[in-house]
Amino acid sequence: MGSAPVIGVLALQGDVAEHLRALARAGATPVGVRRPDELAAVDGLVIPGGESTTMWKLTTAFEIAEPLRKRLSGGMPAFGSCAGMIMLADRLLDGVPGQETLGGIGLGGSGQRGSDRPRHRAGHR
Repeated sequence: MGSAPVIGVLALQGDVAEHLRALARAGATPVGVRRPDELAAVDGLVIPGGESTTMWKLTTAFEIAEPLRKRLSGGMPAFGSCAGMIMLADRLLDGVPGQETLGGIGLGGSGQRGSDRPRHRAGHR
């Protein structure tokens, strides 16, 4: 049997501690990810809930948005909960001006406060 997968949790904002604990209980080796070098060391990534516009601003400030996009487009497994799912959406339906996503999932997410729930629209990609 091989070693436990190293699963990162994007540790910029949101329910980071809760996800790290859950991953450890599931048998993974969890690590917080804030910088590109930390991202390069993980087998998969969880993007936790929080507030999607804040998370976008922080991924830009920490210069991790482009490395995240590259890893995701290269096939790195990822899971997003609440705002994390919005961050993984291919596009935003109603984000704030300048807000972007990381992409990877063919759905549109709502970036408005109070409605941080992804919305799948059949036939739209």
